Amino acid sequence: MSDGENMNKNETKMLKEHELSAFCMEVSMLLRAGMSLEQGILTIAEDEKTIEGKELFMAIFNAMSEGSAFNQALVKTEAFPTYLTDMVLMGEKTGNLEKILEELHIFYEKKEELYSTIKTAVLYPCIMVIMMFIVLLVLVVKILPIFSQVYYDLGSDIPASTVAVMKAGRILSFVAMVVFGAAAFTVAAALIYKKLNKGKTLFDFEKIFMAKSKTGVIISKARFAAVLSMAFSSGLELEYAMNLADCFITNPLIREKVKRCKEDVSIGESLLSAIEKAGIFEGVNAGILSIGLKSGNAETALKNISEKYSNESEDRVSEMVSSIEPVLVIALSVMVGLILLMVMMPLLGIMSALG
Repeated sequence: MSDGENMNKNETKMLKEHELSAFCMEVSMLLRAGMSLEQGILTIAEDEKTIEGKELFMAIFNAMSEGSAFNQALVKTEAFPTYLTDMVLMGEKTGNLEKILEELHIFYEKKEELYSTIKTAVLYPCIMVIMMFIVLLVLVVKILPIFSQVYYDLGSDIPASTVAVMKAGRILSFVAMVVFGAAAFTVAAALIYKKLNKGKTLFDFEKIFMAKSKTGVIISKARFAAVLSMAFSSGLELEYAMNLADCFITNPLIREKVKRCKEDVSIGESLLSAIEKAGIFEGVNAGILSIGLKSGNAETALKNISEKYSNESEDRVSEMVSSIEPVLVIALSVMVGLILLMVMMPLLGIMSALG
């Protein structure tokens, strides 16, 4: 029995974006050096440091040794996304596998960078909110009772404002425990799901936070341009490339526009006309595509458009993070300040009367 057959597919996880990017880069470099695919995969397996990685690449090597094509060997491992295996299949058919792998390396590298930016944009505010909850809970649950005892020792009634804040604190404590409990349960469920489903995630991070936003529109445009660029550079059929692009377009508005564009191209309309009619690219980007198509440099034009949209989306996410931080800090400062004022002002009045 081969190593590929010994490999437990139930334990095979889908490779992450940075792993896919590195794999495509390594294979393309080995092909460029004149090495055969089988020898290249064997070389990667020998250089791999982890046991799981060695098993994966040896499974690919053994499948190819037994007669499977490269894309079929990748499919058998269940560790590679359909988009990548389809692109590899087209690369083998058109004889442009090296070029397609280079483009896939760049594609997944940019996708990983975008995911990291999005996660930072979401994670940082979440951490700030949790810190706000903790500070307020400590202030209300631990500090305010001390002031209440001070009022009692001074023979004064606890101010109504302080009583209201303490009651709100008890409610806040209960709500916080419920929220944190639900969050902990959700995280645990997501981790278990990921463990049982070969690395697939329970929540699609991008679809949840970006699918219907302006940033999501820009990201989808960038990916559409990137896939079309690969189509022109590797000789893929345009309609087939549009079908592949649909796998990575998360925004329903752009997906509908691409669908209309694809229908127009299928009935004989030019790509430029179909894209402009659908309104996928506008302004300067539409002009760049027009010049690229007329001059025979569509690949370069689309790559440039993709980079422009990618940079714009990253800038928007960075601006969002930058704007959220001061808002949360100001909100925390105001809330803490108000609570202290409501407690300290009556206490200062009592101290002045005693003095």
